[in-house]
Amino acid sequence: MFLLKKDTIIKYLITLIPFSLVFSIFITEVFLILLIIFYFYDVRNENLLNSIFLNFSFLGYFLVSYFLYVSLNSIFLENELFFRKTIFYFRFYFYFLSILYFIKKLDLYNLVLRNFFFIFIVLILDAMIQFILGYNIIGMPIVTESRVSSFFGDELILGSYITRLLPFFLIFVYELNHKVFFKFIYLLGIVLVIILSGERTALFLLLLSIFIFFVSLEKLRLYLLYIFALFMIIFVSLINLNSDYYKRYYLNVVDGFGLIKTTGIKTTGNFKLNSLSIFDSNNNLDVNIFSKHYQDHYKSAYKIFKNNPVIGGGTKSFRYLCKKTEYKVSNISCSTHPHNILMQFLSELGTIGFIFLICFHLLIGKDFIKILKFKRDEKSKLYLAISLTGLIINIFPLIPSGNFFNNWLSIVFVLNLVNYIYLRQKYLND
Repeated sequence: MFLLKKDTIIKYLITLIPFSLVFSIFITEVFLILLIIFYFYDVRNENLLNSIFLNFSFLGYFLVSYFLYVSLNSIFLENELFFRKTIFYFRFYFYFLSILYFIKKLDLYNLVLRNFFFIFIVLILDAMIQFILGYNIIGMPIVTESRVSSFFGDELILGSYITRLLPFFLIFVYELNHKVFFKFIYLLGIVLVIILSGERTALFLLLLSIFIFFVSLEKLRLYLLYIFALFMIIFVSLINLNSDYYKRYYLNVVDGFGLIKTTGIKTTGNFKLNSLSIFDSNNNLDVNIFSKHYQDHYKSAYKIFKNNPVIGGGTKSFRYLCKKTEYKVSNISCSTHPHNILMQFLSELGTIGFIFLICFHLLIGKDFIKILKFKRDEKSKLYLAISLTGLIINIFPLIPSGNFFNNWLSIVFVLNLVNYIYLRQKYLND
């Protein structure tokens, strides 16, 4: 009776994560900590090291080393503040172990997919209502122009949630017996909501996902071209019909890169665009890296790295170090994080952290080549490609990003890691 009750509790803890991630990161962490407790109770009579190192596989050693380094690298800096803030980061590896273990043991994978599908549909419908009426189904208003956020409120991460967890939704949609028309409607909703969220990074990651699918899934290329055409029609129509989205997706982008060389005085809150150029008046190259804000963050991060080249300034240290005179670039160079994964690893984890990041990309690249050569059934290849794409877009280093080590993004990364490793162990078997 006790085992039945325990397994039932575990089932709810795992399958409610898609919902808790929307409404409360605190509740999500409580669920995951309980899962860790149940995990260690379950494996108490097994070889603990065998469980932690994933049967002493290379991946197990690599992940343990990475999470330990992120958790403990501040100890070498003799900074008690940084150390206290990161010592428990290793819990995310235990989140990964416990979710993977119970999904396999209790056969919960399809149930997790179903719940992700359900919350995606709710978010799509709610976001559209918010866009049309100005508030969602529980009365939460749009908090800023051109930024639909649904239940996330003033946390403008709706597009990030949809994009970064999209593999779970896509795999379930593929499994549905619905007609192609309905599946097309689901994808239309995804595209529309990501655009309406106003998250430029999420939009880029969606396009990157489509490109990866196009490269790896030959039989779906025509269908993907239809999806891309649909995306372009929606996107171009929206920015031409809505001045807020035109400003956010076009004017703010070109202005951020420093391409607007001549502008009229703003009288209605919009730029008057007169000319675009990558050169200044003296014909010198004059372009920002994404924006002046981001560029100054990167410069400050690089200064921190140069002063701490081996182990960096410490996990989550950028927000403190960027305030120091020796690392300050301008009045806008300081922030909670450098807004780029690559610069965050360099400044906070140093060369050692950078090596971990490069190795992880090499491991993913190696598996991507295997998937391209995959000769078994198309369904298995599809699932592997979709789940691996989830990992790629969550660690893609060449665009602006959130704080990679914050709780929400770390959990999203763990979920995508679980998804891929579960399917890899099931279908790749190498």
